[in-house]
Amino acid sequence: MNTGTMNNPLYIAEHDMNLSKYTRIISNNSLNWITPIENLSFTSRINIDWNTFSYKTYQNPILGDGETSNGTGSQTTRNRVTYSIQNSLNYFWEISEDHKLDFTLLQE
Repeated sequence: MNTGTMNNPLYIAEHDMNLSKYTRIISNNSLNWITPIENLSFTSRINIDWNTFSYKTYQNPILGDGETSNGTGSQTTRNRVTYSIQNSLNYFWEISEDHKLDFTLLQE
């Protein structure tokens, strides 16, 4: 198969494998709750970032980079998930036209 000191790229392309796949899903969701108290609001939020990476390689033992090692192959998969959950309680208090207060309480 070897053509002197050069490899045959058509043979390598047909018999070797190099595959990679990356998937990412991002989701941001919120829910506003109705409260019985005037000017009081409650909100819940969740954010998710999910990543997955898959890599597969094979170098044949006949010709190319796998020739000196009697062929090689590997497969890798990585998953990563990060998330955040946040709750907020907001209260707006208007004492007068010139005096207004806005309170926020956060939990994460």
